[in-house]
Amino acid sequence: KSKSSLNLTYKDDTYFFRSPSTILKLTINNIQGVLILQESIGGKTYSLKSSSLPKIPLLLRVELENGHSETVKILP
Repeated sequence: KSKSSLNLTYKDDTYFFRSPSTILKLTINNIQGVLILQESIGGKTYSLKSSSLPKIPLLLRVELENGHSETVKILP
C-alpha cells in the first residue's frame, strides 16, 4: 500500500485536509453513490464544517495534483 500524502483531522465540528501536494478536488457522495458536494480546491489545505453535511455515512474522495487520490468513509 502506498503511503498517503493526505492528512485528515477533525476538530470542533470541522474536517481539516492538509497535503504537501495541491488538493485538486473534493467529492462527497452518500454510500449509494449520490453526489452530495463537489468542490475544486487548488490549495494545500482545506476545511469543511461537519454540520454542513447530512448526518448519514458519506464517502469523501480527495484528488491530489501528484496523481494520488484518497477515499475516506465519514459519519458527520
